Amino acid sequence: MFIRQKKRKYLTALIVVVSVLSIISWGLYVRKSTNSISKRVVFPVTRGNLEITVLEGGSVEAKDSLEIKSEVQGETKILSIVEEGYYITPEDVQNGKILVELDAKKLLDQQTEQELRYQNAKASLADAQEQYEIQKNQNEIDIRQAELEVKFARMDVEKYLGIKTTEEIFRQIGIDEETIKKYSSLWWSLMKLKTS
Repeated sequence: MFIRQKKRKYLTALIVVVSVLSIISWGLYVRKSTNSISKRVVFPVTRGNLEITVLEGGSVEAKDSLEIKSEVQGETKILSIVEEGYYITPEDVQNGKILVELDAKKLLDQQTEQELRYQNAKASLADAQEQYEIQKNQNEIDIRQAELEVKFARMDVEKYLGIKTTEEIFRQIGIDEETIKKYSSLWWSLMKLKTS
């Protein structure tokens, strides 16, 4: 029995200790939570619009946008531009409203320079065509003159050697009338060498 009384005392002491610890823990928890509540900022509730401020970075894009790019090569200065957000109406389009005005001085200078180059090239082409026609006519005259010289040279050979002998020499060498015409300048040089 003595052991039972001892066990009861221990059990009672254990329950008392656990109870005291529980009460102390609960007291500390309540005290801590009341301190954290008192640190919070509290505002009275009123009816009205709720303002939301987002403190994040980002960008906004239009759902339907039209990008207009300049097709002008190089740099150009903008002289005037419509104000941002201007809505273009069909009347603006019909009236030919200018949205952006670019500085055209540099482009006009380039156009003038290109026009001068074009005119110079056109004049050079006309001059080259004229020189071509002159050279073509000169070549035809030279060919006719060479053919006449060949004929006269052959006549001189025939006069010197006789017609039959001349034809025999041409046949032995293998020269016909076409070859004589083709190589008239060479033939004329040979005739000059023979007669000299």
